[in-house]
Amino acid sequence: MTDPSIPSLPPGTLVLNRFEVVEFAHSDALGALYRAKDTKTQRPIALRVFRPAHMTEPVVQALKAAVRAATKIRHPNVASTFGLGLALGAYVLAFEWIEGQTLAARLAERAGKPVSLRGTAQVIHAVCEALEAAEEHGDGAPHGALRPDAVWLGQNGVVKVAEFGVANVLVGKLGIGVLPVEEQTCLAPEVKAGGAATLQSDVFSVGAISYQLLTGRSTAQGYVPPSKAHPDATPDIDSWLLKCLAPDPANRYAIFDVVRETLDELVQHAPAPAPTEDFGVALREAGVAGRVSLVAPDPSAGERPQVGARVSLDETFRAPAAPAAGAAPSAIVDLGSLLAQVTENDSQRWIVVKDGLDHGPYSGRELVRMLAAGEVLGTHRLMNMDTGERKLVDEWPEFAGFAAQHAAKVKQAATAVAVEKVATSEKRAGRTKVLVAGGIILAVAGAGIAFALTRNASDTERLAQADLDGLYEMGEIAIEGTAETLPDTPHGGGGRRHGGGGGHAAGGSSTGGGGAGESGGGGGGGLSYEDAMNRAVEMGDISGGGAGGGQLTSAQVAAVMNQNVNRVYGACVVPEQGRGGNLSNVTIDIAILGNGQVQGASAREGSQEFKSCVNRVVRGVHFPTFGAPRMGARYRFSAR
Repeated sequence: MTDPSIPSLPPGTLVLNRFEVVEFAHSDALGALYRAKDTKTQRPIALRVFRPAHMTEPVVQALKAAVRAATKIRHPNVASTFGLGLALGAYVLAFEWIEGQTLAARLAERAGKPVSLRGTAQVIHAVCEALEAAEEHGDGAPHGALRPDAVWLGQNGVVKVAEFGVANVLVGKLGIGVLPVEEQTCLAPEVKAGGAATLQSDVFSVGAISYQLLTGRSTAQGYVPPSKAHPDATPDIDSWLLKCLAPDPANRYAIFDVVRETLDELVQHAPAPAPTEDFGVALREAGVAGRVSLVAPDPSAGERPQVGARVSLDETFRAPAAPAAGAAPSAIVDLGSLLAQVTENDSQRWIVVKDGLDHGPYSGRELVRMLAAGEVLGTHRLMNMDTGERKLVDEWPEFAGFAAQHAAKVKQAATAVAVEKVATSEKRAGRTKVLVAGGIILAVAGAGIAFALTRNASDTERLAQADLDGLYEMGEIAIEGTAETLPDTPHGGGGRRHGGGGGHAAGGSSTGGGGAGESGGGGGGGLSYEDAMNRAVEMGDISGGGAGGGQLTSAQVAAVMNQNVNRVYGACVVPEQGRGGNLSNVTIDIAILGNGQVQGASAREGSQEFKSCVNRVVRGVHFPTFGAPRMGARYRFSAR
């Protein structure tokens, strides 16, 4: 390691209470890079330890904001960012480990030999896909320091762009001198002059990378038109490149779609190289979510890419076969045989689509583990990157059995919990309280059903939360909110209602405060705050309350919600931001019964999907008991 100020992390060191160091990888201009293992998921993780001299207070604050934005970017051509933390006196960034090499390393190996036109287009297409995803999901921030050292060629053939937000902050705050001279050549003139990076700055960097691919030269060596340096390049490619490299940002391409599609058209008739000639591996198509520009007529029905085979640029994805019937939960499934089938010729080819976002790629074994844990469900969409085929998990014969097994376990667990609660309630009530016990049994049965429903709902959100686990544990997102008590809204239904007769069934709708959509975010099968506060209080709702007529204090409400706000953030805020929602502060009004249960909740900001999600999550929170029959509270936290 060249900088002694960077803490050394010997193999076996546990960083941020989660990541176990495996080995030192290398040091570069930004710091030291380590390969580590996530002790929770066993997946490889990259740890970048920044140079302490770079981490001034303004840099740290800007870096935190940039990392938060980068964690929202989910795309197969983006190296995922997981979080930033402080360990052993230095700031550490956790992000996706990529088995492969940087584009800079590969170009150095080629020693000035140009890359084929097709190979150049494949890399640039993937880079543009990554930049588009960052623009859409990463708060619109540019990469700002795009260069061959930030582009990775995976051994699995996937091109990934790394360092979103990181190098941009360091260059913007400390100047271009933080990068070696040879890496500065890809920075736009306005960035070199000390200006802020823009999306058009990234267009310039795309052009600079293209120039190195097409000519084998750096722009610092003087400009030679690709048509003069490459046997297959044309004057049209020269024109495309000059537009990318225009000194004035206003004269460059405005959007990345046009950059990549124009180049795709210019190279579509170029000679096709051998699959591994350019980069040592056969590159996968960019944008495995389905956006492919270079397509040809459908292949004949008998042609099917082999598992693990590369799909050619000239081959379109075949039409999906008729879905096979998913295994029923009660069917006898040989999971051992299925596992052997799944892991044969295994590679990271599976993309899971959840809440409109792509997650992965995963290997078959990783996908089976997530199915068993309920992180992926049979109702999620699954795509095979090798063939382009996409359908529900339940429609993939090799995975349907695992999804069915987990669904059966969830159902069995819900039933067992309901039965156990009924038995406990009956024993406590005694034989002389038949009517009361009967009411409890009905309530518990409802709770059992609610358990099954909320268990399934929470399972669909666990993957988003898992991605944020590292952030919470590292303290990067240490969310704390504030709370206040609200007056009990008078209801029109009279006073307290005894027993279970008359009125609304638990969980039903109320006419007192409007529907869920009108009252600010019930939905998800639960009452809104207004609906709950306008309902008469059942005797059973206060049976567990404390003595006296007191309520919880604002501090008590805040303490409970601060312990649960990470669930709200991971399950609701992250998907809302992924859908393009602009959340800054979140306000939640909560109706709390004397027994500590949440009767209703309403979020005041966001889409109806977000409000329904908040309602569902907050209804699972349990507060301390108190003497009053019910109270209202308001909780606020920042979602920035």
